Amino acid sequence: MNGLLVKQLHAFYGKSHVLRGIDLSVAPGEIVAVLGRNGSGRSTLARALVGQLPCSGSVVWNGQALAGRKAFDIAQMGVGYLPESRDIFPTLSVHQNLLLGLKTNTPSSEALFQTVYGLFPKLQERQHALGASLSGGEQQMLALGRTLMGQPQLLVADEPSEGLAPQMVKTIAKVLQDLAQSGVAIVLMEQKLALAMHIAHRAVVIGHGQVVFDGTPQALADRPAICQEWLGV
Repeated sequence: MNGLLVKQLHAFYGKSHVLRGIDLSVAPGEIVAVLGRNGSGRSTLARALVGQLPCSGSVVWNGQALAGRKAFDIAQMGVGYLPESRDIFPTLSVHQNLLLGLKTNTPSSEALFQTVYGLFPKLQERQHALGASLSGGEQQMLALGRTLMGQPQLLVADEPSEGLAPQMVKTIAKVLQDLAQSGVAIVLMEQKLALAMHIAHRAVVIGHGQVVFDGTPQALADRPAICQEWLGV
């Protein structure tokens, strides 16, 4: 099967059992929003998928097992990660930060820079500015742009709208939709229900480290009890 297929994924922080048998699938071109309250396991799932957290169970991307591989190897397999913390380098310029997103086997970077600068013209305007001088919204654009420099076919985005102004949220949402239309599979960890319901093809709700709902955004909207119990809305 092409795409991402996760079965019975378990993950721990120390002795704390955070993920308790997660099942998840994401097809190429599909946006799957993973929803839940703080502490539900969204960020843990993101880190487990990209090899930053030891886990057990099955994680398969385009027929290749990811579980147990190093994060660097997973990235080379076409998996991009947009962390909640953004993790830009404050003492490097915008251009230098983007350069770090390139894969080691990328023959030419010019077209990739033009693609990212086309998506985020503000980054091109500020390409010589240091990361530390950027606003929160600009830092999020930079973090996403750096991820896209690696040409991911699977994008794991952890809270990309966190702390952003409404107009910037719209910009990020549009970029994610365009990526999906180009065939990229997207796992979107998101607390903003309105954003997830607007752009996701499917919604997965996690509670206590387990999937408590998996269906279309409309099906979730038709289940107010699920929203009330697990999302607090």
